[in-house]
Amino acid sequence: MANNQPKHGTQSDKKRFFDKKFILTIVFIAIVSITFNFISAKHTQDNKYHIISETDRTCQINISVEQPIFSMNIFELVKHIKRNSKELIIPEKVDINGKEYTVVKITGSTEKKEFESVVLPNSLIEIGDHAFYGCSSLQTINIPNSVKSIGDGTFSYCTNLQTVIIPDSVKSIGNWAFYGCTNLQTVIIPNSVKSIGGWAFYGCSSIKEIDIPDSVESIGDQAFKDCLSLQTVNIPDSVKSIGNGTFYRCSSLKEIDIPNSVKSIGLEAFKDCSSLQTVKIPNSVKSIGNGAFSYCTNLQTVNIPYSVKSIGNVTFYRCSRLKEIDIPDSVESIGDRAFKYCSSLQTVIIPNSVKSIGDEAFYGCSSLQTVIILNSEKSIGYKAFEGTPWEENKQ
Repeated sequence: MANNQPKHGTQSDKKRFFDKKFILTIVFIAIVSITFNFISAKHTQDNKYHIISETDRTCQINISVEQPIFSMNIFELVKHIKRNSKELIIPEKVDINGKEYTVVKITGSTEKKEFESVVLPNSLIEIGDHAFYGCSSLQTINIPNSVKSIGDGTFSYCTNLQTVIIPDSVKSIGNWAFYGCTNLQTVIIPNSVKSIGGWAFYGCSSIKEIDIPDSVESIGDQAFKDCLSLQTVNIPDSVKSIGNGTFYRCSSLKEIDIPNSVKSIGLEAFKDCSSLQTVKIPNSVKSIGNGAFSYCTNLQTVNIPYSVKSIGNVTFYRCSRLKEIDIPDSVESIGDRAFKYCSSLQTVIIPNSVKSIGDEAFYGCSSLQTVIILNSEKSIGYKAFEGTPWEENKQ
């Protein structure tokens, strides 16, 4: 009987088959690699790359919304395909029109990006504006020691970013750098940083503690605004001014010790810090901005040093638990509504140095029974003491 069973191939047949398959795979990868290299060179014209120095052969990569495929060899391409499609790998070297350049800077746009992880090269010097803006799936970032600056809006709205360790090579943190990183819990700022930009950590509502190193000289406006969980802040002696709204609505902050180096406290610097109980203002401070401590509803103790010449408008507005205030004889003016609705304030001694008391300065201070005004020639504003027992007892 004839054997109609199909013949099985020999081992050599199988080997030849797999060799052909392997060769075809390599050819396919090579074609794809060449195509990607062509595309990456083409993107030079589309602003994906920007040559910084032709002499030093350095360049900048502009990160787009869709994951960029950079110039890479076959083996890099295979490795890239195997990896998670949402991992962004920034290479140290790129090929632009047949020339090799070192990547020293990356930038981005304000469009939302979907990267879950990022690998940065050791050649990187600057993480530029909006590089990872809107990367809502990014949880961690390893910043290499080569980086010297973090630009404006670099990590804005990275809402799942939890930990950031900034290396001691970084000298500046830009405006809006970590704006709206609502899950950011740990930030380590090294001694190399000299400036923290405005709105840098605005809305980082999960940060509980921030240690500002003594290398920092300036903190920008609203740098820590709406850090709702922030309980402890260390402000070093190197800081010369606290900007406008710097700690606005840090509603868990209970105590603040302002160092002797600070000369000015900005507008609304501690506004709505509803848990703040004690503030120590040093003799170095010459000006306290309007509304600096307004709505600090638990503030009980505050000292105003002899260096201060004026108490601005609404400075202590609605500090409802403030029981006493010692106004030094250096103060020449008390602004409009400066102590309005300080309902626990009982006694005020206004020194001889004060020449003007603003409109509604002590309006609605419902416990204020004793007011001693030492300068009889001062100017008292409209309804300055209306709604106080002291005013009512005068009539």
